[in-house]
Amino acid sequence: MLYNDYLKTLNKCPFYDEIHFANQLVADNKTSALIISLAPYHKHHLLIIPKRHLERIVEISDEEMSDIIELQRIGIKILYRLGYSNMSVLVREGENIGKSVKHLHYHIIPNVMIGAENITGGDERSISTEEEILEFIEDMREAMEDLSD
Repeated sequence: MLYNDYLKTLNKCPFYDEIHFANQLVADNKTSALIISLAPYHKHHLLIIPKRHLERIVEISDEEMSDIIELQRIGIKILYRLGYSNMSVLVREGENIGKSVKHLHYHIIPNVMIGAENITGGDERSISTEEEILEFIEDMREAMEDLSD
């Protein structure tokens, strides 16, 4: 299913869909969660989602910011363990810049140059299949086990 078609089927924030969220969860802490992207720009595209519904960066509490930074570090370490040496961390603010979900979230994307002409967007993105999600989660679990060694 194409990402734009998926968005049309939603009647609530996709980050509140516990079924998908549970399948996508990589790590979490008190205020935020690190999940795999359901409509990735790259196979190992991660998202950091504040658990409290926020729309703007200025709404983030100090505790939430600390938790987000902790999950960024974990996500980046996981991607290093998977063999990546280049990644981008992206958060979008505002309505007209390609942001499709109003719930504030951070992207951690390996091997993708950020810029309007460099990321495939809009109709080109597809929703991951259950098999792709399971494969991705297994990759994340293996990388996380390596982190504790």
